Amino acid sequence: AGASDVNFDEEGVAVVTTEPNDLRTVREYLEGKGYTYDSAEIEYVPSNYTRIDDPDTLKNLGVMFEHLDDCDDVQDYWHNLENEDDLPD
Repeated sequence: AGASDVNFDEEGVAVVTTEPNDLRTVREYLEGKGYTYDSAEIEYVPSNYTRIDDPDTLKNLGVMFEHLDDCDDVQDYWHNLENEDDLPD
């Protein structure tokens, strides 16, 4: 149906990747086959990730991400931080 790739995440959920122009076609094809989805939207997926180990930089990134989350003018944002789980709370 135009999908570029299909992978399974940690919970066994299929993650279907496609070009943005093919999203609607792939989504409608899967719906026609009876599949449901948690999300069917365009996301930017980095081709490489960056690991940040400096605690001060991680703290600053955490603050910046919080500000982005709180800003009503920001709908979505993407990053390529490999160790997002290491951001301080």
